[in-house]
Amino acid sequence: MLLKPVLVGIGGGIISRIADSFRQKNIDFEGISSRKQDKYWLLDLTNPSEFDYDLITDDHLIVLAAAISSPDKCQKEYTLARQVNVEGTVEFAQRCLDRGARVLFFSSDTVYGPSQPGEAPFIEDVTLQPLGEYAQMKAEAEALLLPLGEVKVIRLSYVFWRDDKFTKYLTQCALTNQAAEIFDPFDRCIVYIEDVKAAVERYCDAWSDIYDKVINVGSSIPVSRWQFATMFKNLVYPNLMLTKVEPKEDFFRARPRLISMDTQRLTRLLGRQPTTVEQAIAREFSGEDQV
Repeated sequence: MLLKPVLVGIGGGIISRIADSFRQKNIDFEGISSRKQDKYWLLDLTNPSEFDYDLITDDHLIVLAAAISSPDKCQKEYTLARQVNVEGTVEFAQRCLDRGARVLFFSSDTVYGPSQPGEAPFIEDVTLQPLGEYAQMKAEAEALLLPLGEVKVIRLSYVFWRDDKFTKYLTQCALTNQAAEIFDPFDRCIVYIEDVKAAVERYCDAWSDIYDKVINVGSSIPVSRWQFATMFKNLVYPNLMLTKVEPKEDFFRARPRLISMDTQRLTRLLGRQPTTVEQAIAREFSGEDQV
């Protein structure tokens, strides 16, 4: 790889999966964690000035995924969340850029706000209308980071792998013969973790050849949670029982019901179409004993 990845937020599910993939491929990387661990560098985004920036060099790609990502926590603990998601993130990135590193910032599809049924998918250049505190923080961080120079942004939809929160819930329901309660409608351009890994590798290999400053990272067609759960039932656990429920009134105050994104830039980045949700489920659970 032309750039050595530095994975920030290595305790999180997405970054830990990327780290596992790098280990399997013998790709050299560094990890940064908010918890003190012998093999990783320590970073507290509430106090980024304490980080040892002498560790950062001009051949590093800072994969900046650390965040308080729960919309509910961002709402209830706003000051702390903003300190981490905006102030600390921007200061840390700026200091790394000063050392000659590049920064790949993990943002969110929620910065677009809600899609309306029948409207065209969001392209990366539209005016953002973030819904909820988490989305507002991500949009603000983007706006502060992008003018700083060697910064690029990926706007992630919900990332699927076998141990993501929703999939683990469905699996547990299937194994315990409990009906899974599914919010509906609730639609996102769900992206397979393998596509996220491939995207990060492309940035490491071809940073200077990627001219798009912002890229949507998701599948090409929105899929509702109900549709996902039905596919999961059909492909993995035929015994899974499903029931539709209406979430509490405040659930969608911080979460759009529907986000539809254009993925042409991602297709160009990967050199192929994004993995469909059905393909992703089949691949992730291939060889799984059905019950």
